[in-house]
Amino acid sequence: MNQLNFKDIVAKIKGLPTKTKNILLLVIGIAIFLGAYTLGFQKIQEKTAAVQTECGKQSAYVNELKNYYNNIGTYEKGIEESQTTIDGILVTLPRGIKTEDFLMYIKTMNEDLGTRLKSTHFNADSFLGEFPCVVDGKSVTIQSYRSGATFTSDMTYAQFKESLKYLYEQTKQITFLEKVGLTYDSENALLQTNYEISKYYITYEGGEYVFVPVPDTSLGVGDPFGTASK
Repeated sequence: MNQLNFKDIVAKIKGLPTKTKNILLLVIGIAIFLGAYTLGFQKIQEKTAAVQTECGKQSAYVNELKNYYNNIGTYEKGIEESQTTIDGILVTLPRGIKTEDFLMYIKTMNEDLGTRLKSTHFNADSFLGEFPCVVDGKSVTIQSYRSGATFTSDMTYAQFKESLKYLYEQTKQITFLEKVGLTYDSENALLQTNYEISKYYITYEGGEYVFVPVPDTSLGVGDPFGTASK
């Protein structure tokens, strides 16, 4: 039906005077032009809006980059300070602690304090976790561990106070006193002390364990129980 109506319209237009036909054709042409222009203008507006939105995002990003650039000196200083802090902490964390390392620490501590070491016991190491870090300018994943030991010593009260300073002030590696027990021995007027201490260490790819010097020790004697003199 639409096609017939269109033919009828065309037929009627053909029957009109030439001047009238020209006017109608002009009107139709203008209408088609306006329709095409409106449709095209809407599409251009949509594209323009999309471009403006993207430009706004990029402008905000550029302003953010400018802000970073203007403060680059502050950032570099902060990075340098942070790295110095990290390096300072890493110095206190050895790249591994073996039983002989812990034993030498306890032995040296008692020798420096002038106390009498009676016994030692070492606990199994425990894994604490891992975290990313920057070491010597390289990004590495660090694994952290806790190493523990207990020991008993005889000492005076003054030596006991010095032992606390030794643990926290004179020890370069991170060391904590977890527990301490004191028993007064009236026979020799000394304190029988029982310490539980912890040390911490880290490992990572490229981290090198440094051996702690251990003095030469005799492997045994002919009569380890000293019964020959009896």
